[in-house]
Amino acid sequence: MEIGVFLMYCASIFGLLCSFFFLSILVGARNNLESPKLKKYKKVSIVVPAYNEEKTIKKTLDSLLALDWPKDMIQIIVVDDGSTDNTSEMVRGYKKKGILLIRQKNKGKGSAMNKGLKKAEGDFFVCLDADSIVDKHALKKMMGFFDNESTMAVTPTLKIHNAKTILDKVQKIEYIIGIYLRKTFSIINGLNVTPGPFTVYRKWFFDKYGGYDENNLTEDMEIAMRIQKHHYQVDNSLESYVYTKPASSFFDLMKQRVRWYKGALDNFINYRELFHPKYGDFGVFILPSCIISIIMIETLCAYILIKNIIEYSKSIINWYHIGFDFSNLFTYNFDWFMFSIRPLVILSVVGFIMGIIIILIAKKIANEKNPIKLDFILYLMIYLFLFGFWWAIAIYYKITNKKIQWGSNKL
Repeated sequence: MEIGVFLMYCASIFGLLCSFFFLSILVGARNNLESPKLKKYKKVSIVVPAYNEEKTIKKTLDSLLALDWPKDMIQIIVVDDGSTDNTSEMVRGYKKKGILLIRQKNKGKGSAMNKGLKKAEGDFFVCLDADSIVDKHALKKMMGFFDNESTMAVTPTLKIHNAKTILDKVQKIEYIIGIYLRKTFSIINGLNVTPGPFTVYRKWFFDKYGGYDENNLTEDMEIAMRIQKHHYQVDNSLESYVYTKPASSFFDLMKQRVRWYKGALDNFINYRELFHPKYGDFGVFILPSCIISIIMIETLCAYILIKNIIEYSKSIINWYHIGFDFSNLFTYNFDWFMFSIRPLVILSVVGFIMGIIIILIAKKIANEKNPIKLDFILYLMIYLFLFGFWWAIAIYYKITNKKIQWGSNKL
């Protein structure tokens, strides 16, 4: 069997096994997906770190002021991390509404969050990105989970806001799948990220174990890994909707994903002790499956790329001998590819059907009304290779020790 076909078999079988496992978890918990009812209001401090967010921060603050929560039990702090636009001027307009503005030199998101932590008065602490909008019922739906003393953080349901372009819609599919996976992971206490848009924490966790790691690219992942290290629970509320802005261009999307993936590599290494049975499903299945998925996709994409380069090189040599007749430019032999292998075709069809099932379930549990047509096909066609490409860049940045900073226009 050729190595390319072998790799495709491994990737297909592993992907299907993971898909069936995650689906079985969600089906088993289908009667227990609603948020627990809130029993008592507690004071909550919400910190909004901002860097050049004059175009979006007004909607963000308006959504916070509209939260269905007692006004005397909520504190809103904006930390302007050295913005060069009118972000601070926009926030000053909310001073009479009780929103506190703190300004500092540009030091990064982690530093901004720690500045906000020092001013936080609530029993619970929330981070909200300055380009996100919160549903007015989100906080109330999340706080009931904290009746469980082991719950240290609760994550919301993240959705793309106002998807218009094809790129927006492809990202929307990614976020919908993320909703499905985040809820599934939370059922087995396997969440390894507490997203920046509106995750709620017990503030005493920061008081006891320290604030945000200011040198970490993905501080939301680092906090989740730290929570897991101390054997606490990270839950997810399907009914708490937070709408975030999609990356507006392919280059912006690439920058964002490379930062995420490079940060993930850093955290996998820094918290390598979590790859252990004493951390339950998180250490035995979730973390190892993440690493295996990355290795498989990188290996498969590299093989396909190298194989195509070799085939084209052979064609160029042949064209040289026949006087560079380019009429058969795209007619070289694809027999090595999966379409000639019937069992692999069957696996691919099953995988495609499973993908549709997962998307439909994710749409339902996320209460997503809009239809998904071309978006899904585009997602399946291009995302695997984009995922591999972004991870390759992140690995390159890790190996070469290049820096990526929050709020920077450069990788």
